[in-house]
Amino acid sequence: MNKKVILFAILLVGLFAVSVSAQSKVHVRFAKGTSSATVKGTVTGYKYIDYIVRAKSGQTMTVNLTSANTACNFAIFYSDMKEIEDANGVQESTRNVDVDDDYIVRVLLPRSAARRKESANFSLKIAITN
Repeated sequence: MNKKVILFAILLVGLFAVSVSAQSKVHVRFAKGTSSATVKGTVTGYKYIDYIVRAKSGQTMTVNLTSANTACNFAIFYSDMKEIEDANGVQESTRNVDVDDDYIVRVLLPRSAARRKESANFSLKIAITN
């Protein structure tokens, strides 16, 4: 009996690890001489995409999301996954960067839309200016 419980627990942990690692991470690079980049993507259900962008203290980061699915939004995190205040569940954000870091812009659907297995095609523009 204990072996079955242990095997079941291992199976659950394995499934959880697969679902977490299935999320996408994309490093955003700006073309030489530019201060912004636009990326396009699709999120479906509970899947999300993390866009990683380097910014330095004193710079301004502006992020704009456009999607026909108005439920689609983003959240911005520091590299340690600490959420940035006032940058969660939004479609646009402009903020002064307070620390040198690799910032994470996570594009996702809210739980209500994810439960319905909705999809959203989107365009995300990230600009870093001095």
